[in-house]
Amino acid sequence: MPKRSKKNLKEAKDREIAGISIIAVGGLLLACLIFSIYGDASNAVGVIGVKLAGIMKLLAGKASFGVPLFLLVCGAMVFADRYRGISSSRFVGLIFLFFASLGLLHIHLPHSGDYLPEALAGAGGGVLGASLAFLLRSIIGIVGGYIILLALVIIGLLLLTE
Repeated sequence: MPKRSKKNLKEAKDREIAGISIIAVGGLLLACLIFSIYGDASNAVGVIGVKLAGIMKLLAGKASFGVPLFLLVCGAMVFADRYRGISSSRFVGLIFLFFASLGLLHIHLPHSGDYLPEALAGAGGGVLGASLAFLLRSIIGIVGGYIILLALVIIGLLLLTE
């Protein structure tokens, strides 16, 4: 019996360490984004923090704040032993929801045929959202793009909440 309780204690400690580590990464990424916008980023989060914020804004634009917030929630769930793994369908739902959000953030922006300048400036959904918006607008137009993106949001929510 004592051997079992030692094993449980070790598993609990490992889970708590993993949860705190995930929370720390999420907090650092959130600080990088906040200080890159509202403060002196190079002094607050250093050169690497400035680069991380730039990469997140480049890829996801306005939705870049979703990544650290997601990590903070996941870390808290792991720490509190509420994380039981994520099914593949829920993961697909999360991916659909994330990419549809990036597309929706970018498809409504006025454009002159070139999505890259807005994406590089961190506007809309970043490079990923710009690519999706460009593809949809080119193939099925803006109304069709909205319909497809909203359908992906609904599908993502259905898969995520199964």
